[in-house]
Amino acid sequence: MLAWLSQWLPDWAASFLISLIAAFWGVAMRLAHTAKLSGTRPSWGQFLLEVPTLFGMAIIAGPVGRWLNTSYGVDLEITFALCVAFGYLGANLINRVAALLERKNGKTDA
Repeated sequence: MLAWLSQWLPDWAASFLISLIAAFWGVAMRLAHTAKLSGTRPSWGQFLLEVPTLFGMAIIAGPVGRWLNTSYGVDLEITFALCVAFGYLGANLINRVAALLERKNGKTDA
Protein backbone atom coordinates (compact mmCIF):
# COMPACT_ATOMS: atom_id res chain seq x y z
CA MET A 1 0.00 0.00 0.00
CA LEU A 2 2.89 2.33 0.73
CA ALA A 3 4.32 1.89 -2.76
CA TRP A 4 0.89 2.44 -4.31
CA LEU A 5 0.21 5.57 -2.26
CA SER A 6 3.71 6.90 -2.97
CA GLN A 7 2.75 7.27 -6.62
CA TRP A 8 0.58 10.28 -5.72
CA LEU A 9 2.16 11.56 -2.51
CA PRO A 10 5.72 12.06 -1.29
CA ASP A 11 7.07 9.08 0.63
CA TRP A 12 6.95 10.83 4.01
CA ALA A 13 3.32 11.90 3.49
CA ALA A 14 2.26 8.43 2.35
CA SER A 15 3.98 6.83 5.33
CA PHE A 16 2.38 9.29 7.76
CA LEU A 17 -1.07 8.81 6.23
CA ILE A 18 -0.80 5.04 6.60
CA SER A 19 0.44 5.55 10.17
CA LEU A 20 -2.64 7.69 10.91
CA ILE A 21 -4.92 5.02 9.47
CA ALA A 22 -3.17 2.34 11.54
CA ALA A 23 -3.44 4.46 14.70
CA PHE A 24 -7.14 5.01 13.96
CA TRP A 25 -7.55 1.25 13.73
CA GLY A 26 -5.97 0.82 17.17
CA VAL A 27 -8.10 3.58 18.70
CA ALA A 28 -11.22 2.05 17.14
CA MET A 29 -10.35 -1.31 18.69
CA ARG A 30 -9.84 0.30 22.11
CA LEU A 31 -13.09 2.28 21.96
CA ALA A 32 -15.02 -0.77 20.77
CA HIS A 33 -13.51 -2.85 23.56
CA THR A 34 -14.40 -0.33 26.27
CA ALA A 35 -17.88 0.16 24.79
CA LYS A 36 -18.49 -3.57 24.84
CA LEU A 37 -17.40 -3.79 28.47
CA SER A 38 -19.72 -0.94 29.44
CA GLY A 39 -22.61 -2.18 27.28
CA THR A 40 -22.76 0.94 25.10
CA ARG A 41 -21.85 1.82 21.53
CA PRO A 42 -18.90 4.03 20.56
CA SER A 43 -19.88 7.39 19.11
CA TRP A 44 -18.17 9.66 16.60
CA GLY A 45 -17.70 12.18 19.40
CA GLN A 46 -15.38 9.75 21.16
CA PHE A 47 -13.36 9.41 17.96
CA LEU A 48 -13.10 13.20 17.65
CA LEU A 49 -11.70 13.36 21.17
CA GLU A 50 -9.05 10.84 20.14
CA VAL A 51 -7.69 12.89 17.20
CA PRO A 52 -4.71 14.17 19.23
CA THR A 53 -4.01 10.57 20.26
CA LEU A 54 -4.04 9.53 16.59
CA PHE A 55 -1.44 12.10 15.64
CA GLY A 56 0.65 11.53 18.76
CA MET A 57 0.81 7.77 18.41
CA ALA A 58 1.56 8.01 14.67
CA ILE A 59 4.39 10.45 15.40
CA ILE A 60 5.82 8.33 18.23
CA ALA A 61 5.67 5.04 16.32
CA GLY A 62 7.67 6.39 13.36
CA PRO A 63 10.98 6.91 15.19
CA VAL A 64 10.52 3.72 17.21
CA GLY A 65 10.04 1.75 13.98
CA ARG A 66 13.11 3.36 12.41
CA TRP A 67 15.15 2.61 15.55
CA LEU A 68 14.07 -1.05 15.43
CA ASN A 69 15.02 -1.11 11.75
CA THR A 70 18.50 0.31 12.26
CA SER A 71 19.29 -1.47 15.53
CA TYR A 72 17.73 -4.87 14.98
CA GLY A 73 17.02 -5.08 11.23
CA VAL A 74 13.24 -5.23 11.69
CA ASP A 75 11.22 -4.39 8.56
CA LEU A 76 9.93 -0.83 8.37
CA GLU A 77 6.38 -2.18 8.04
CA ILE A 78 6.56 -2.88 11.77
CA THR A 79 6.03 0.87 12.19
CA PHE A 80 2.42 0.46 11.09
CA ALA A 81 1.89 -2.43 13.51
CA LEU A 82 3.33 -0.22 16.26
CA CYS A 83 0.83 2.49 15.29
CA VAL A 84 -2.02 0.03 15.82
CA ALA A 85 -0.62 -1.08 19.17
CA PHE A 86 0.15 2.47 20.30
CA GLY A 87 -3.30 3.62 19.19
CA TYR A 88 -4.87 0.84 21.24
CA LEU A 89 -2.86 1.78 24.32
CA GLY A 90 -3.48 5.48 23.77
CA ALA A 91 -2.15 8.06 26.18
CA ASN A 92 -1.69 5.31 28.78
CA LEU A 93 1.41 4.31 26.80
CA ILE A 94 3.14 7.58 27.69
CA ASN A 95 2.08 7.27 31.34
CA ARG A 96 3.37 3.71 31.56
CA VAL A 97 6.72 4.54 29.96
CA ALA A 98 7.13 7.56 32.28
CA ALA A 99 6.31 5.41 35.33
CA LEU A 100 8.79 2.76 34.19
CA LEU A 101 11.53 5.36 33.74
CA GLU A 102 10.78 6.90 37.13
CA ARG A 103 10.87 3.49 38.80
CA LYS A 104 14.11 2.63 37.02
CA ASN A 105 15.64 6.00 37.94
CA GLY A 106 14.53 5.60 41.56
CA LYS A 107 16.23 2.21 41.83
CA THR A 108 19.55 3.56 40.54
CA ASP A 109 19.54 6.45 43.03
CA ALA A 110 19.02 4.27 46.09
